[in-house]
Amino acid sequence: MLVHGGTYDQRYWDWPVDTERYSYVNAATEAGYATFAFDRLGTGHSTKPPSGQVDLTANIATIHQVIQALRRGAISGQPFRHVVYVGHSIGAQLAWAEVATYQDVDAVIISGTDHVPSVAGTNQVIGNSYPANQDPQFATAPLDEGYLTSKPGTRGASFYNVSHTDPRIIAEDERLKGTYTLGEVRTVSRSSAPRSPRGSPSRATRHGREG
Repeated sequence: MLVHGGTYDQRYWDWPVDTERYSYVNAATEAGYATFAFDRLGTGHSTKPPSGQVDLTANIATIHQVIQALRRGAISGQPFRHVVYVGHSIGAQLAWAEVATYQDVDAVIISGTDHVPSVAGTNQVIGNSYPANQDPQFATAPLDEGYLTSKPGTRGASFYNVSHTDPRIIAEDERLKGTYTLGEVRTVSRSSAPRSPRGSPSRATRHGREG
């Protein structure tokens, strides 16, 4: 189960540039793992509640529902006895809270975050953001002022070491950018990193992705 970070959606895991090199989904499925990437609450094709409702509690509750659906086979018709949570950035910070609360996965993979979120890094991302409803990419979306996105041209400085990054990736990142909420920043960034249950991921061949 692949859980993306802020200002991204499920496409983060299956980047549409040089997929043989940059797609996590391709690498995982070629290694024999089934993958399921989805849009977190308030992102991509998921529902857009008032931004104040899109916080730590709402995120982990919906992620827990996804895990239970995967185990029951309610998503693809294939039940999975083992579920591994793979989280990046906010998705990783949500993992700590979700697993500590529900203890419902067999293993956790944490990507692209610290045990203690960087205040300077967080402030840089927020400083390079503005209300998504002011951005042409989201002009027709029903988003309130608490939904934020990155200002045009800032993703390279916010998320990459530009001297060591394929410029095609940054350009595509600007084109596919998503949103995050003030509710997430205020609650997720305060979450800690508790010890996660131990477990072993299963090997499977089925590949499923859904928004």
